[in-house]
Amino acid sequence: MFSALSAVALLFRGLVVRFHRAPSHITILVRDGTFRLSVSTSSGQTYVLEYKNSLTETDWKPLASVPGDGTVKVLSDPSAPTSQRFYRVRVE
Repeated sequence: MFSALSAVALLFRGLVVRFHRAPSHITILVRDGTFRLSVSTSSGQTYVLEYKNSLTETDWKPLASVPGDGTVKVLSDPSAPTSQRFYRVRVE
């Protein structure tokens, strides 16, 4: 399900998304104030979308989580600001 790459960075409209392991599918969409990230999942894993408004903040704040089942799942932030926000997906 995951490639052998150890890190991947994706630039999308000024947004940088980094992955420890690149999923086989990723889509990012920002529309009408909502950030959406679609990611391929694995059964038995939980995928948690987290954010920071500044990289100097110490803690990541959880936004949404979905259980993996081998399909593509969508994680979203319905109140994404027009200014910067940093996102990560944590796999449990």
